[in-house]
Amino acid sequence: MEIMRKLVSCLAAAFLAVSLGACQGTPAPADARSAPPVPAAAPNITGGPAIPVNEDTVLIDVRTLEEYKAGHLKGAISLNFNGGEFKAELPKLDPTKEYMLYCRSGQRSANAAQLMREAGITNVIDLGSLHNASQTTGLPIE
Repeated sequence: MEIMRKLVSCLAAAFLAVSLGACQGTPAPADARSAPPVPAAAPNITGGPAIPVNEDTVLIDVRTLEEYKAGHLKGAISLNFNGGEFKAELPKLDPTKEYMLYCRSGQRSANAAQLMREAGITNVIDLGSLHNASQTTGLPIE
């Protein structure tokens, strides 16, 4: 009987540990109401762009001018996030247009997208890194 009690206790402890571990994931932001989620790019299974870019879409490269000159998406404009150029131009952006942003790793573009949403520009897609942006949109790097 003692062995059975220990076995049940061990199984209950294991179940509890697994259950609690499954609940640990990425924590929700402190204020989940602050901004709508950024649309994620669907996997590019067909070989075509997962997110089509139309003629009215504004592509913004938020890297430095040196990074931009080393290679950027065809048709993208450069608005350096860290250099202050992005923040200076933000009030001049048309809030009715669609914007797609990218940078080197995705950090600057995520920050820029958040600032745009806070400024009332809602049609913003953060494409992440330059290479991810190229794969997601199907646009070449020039």
